[in-house]
Amino acid sequence: MKMKFLAAAMLSTLIAGTAHAEFQTFKANGYTVTKEEQSKLYNALVNQGEPAGQALEKRIKDSLIHDAVLLQAAKQAKVENKDDFKKAVDAYKKDLSVRMYINDMAKSIKIADADIQKAYNDLKARTDKTEVDLSIIAVKTQQEAADIIKKLKAGQDFAKLAKEHSVNAPSKANGGHLGWTRPSEMGPLGAAVNQIQKGKFTPVPVQVADGFVIAKVNNTRDFAFPALTELKPQIENALKQQKLEQKVSDMVTKAKITQ
Repeated sequence: MKMKFLAAAMLSTLIAGTAHAEFQTFKANGYTVTKEEQSKLYNALVNQGEPAGQALEKRIKDSLIHDAVLLQAAKQAKVENKDDFKKAVDAYKKDLSVRMYINDMAKSIKIADADIQKAYNDLKARTDKTEVDLSIIAVKTQQEAADIIKKLKAGQDFAKLAKEHSVNAPSKANGGHLGWTRPSEMGPLGAAVNQIQKGKFTPVPVQVADGFVIAKVNNTRDFAFPALTELKPQIENALKQQKLEQKVSDMVTKAKITQ
């Protein structure tokens, strides 16, 4: 019996810590703020990670009172009769109308499983089969890179030279070590990396956007491409977006433009 009482007490404490007191409808300067408004805002904030409890309840009530008072003041000032207000409302209505139409159009688009499978297969075929554990030395000029390559060929340590010469802040302190990556993700450097074996470095400087790089492949491993079930939601969304953009483009193309 004692254990049941303790369990009930713990459950009661847990509920008290996560639930909130019953909100009450109130008026601020005659403007009604419903309990439903307060509960909706409260639940939304709790779901976003705000701590539940009386402090949040008070903050919500204070915020809604603040908004209600200003809204009443704006009405008394007849802001709604101003041309700027009417123009802003009209612009918002147009924007909202377009967004809701596009959302409805997107909901109507269905993607066949066969299309998802094809897109998955194409993506898999374009993706590197291997990953490389890479280290780099990044410098500003081609001549400096060439001088470093000479030192490497003479047997000097790659990591030591990276710490001494590299301008790449994230990897310099680690002796130029970047970690595992795929060549296709490295832009112009990727093509050069594909040409060198494990334990080797690029024999000539590789030009990149902000200078020149010497890359060393420390190791390689097979890349485990994610299963279809893992990528299906992203692929489906991407295909939906493509179809949506095509539909919108077709509508614009077919529009009758007159003078």
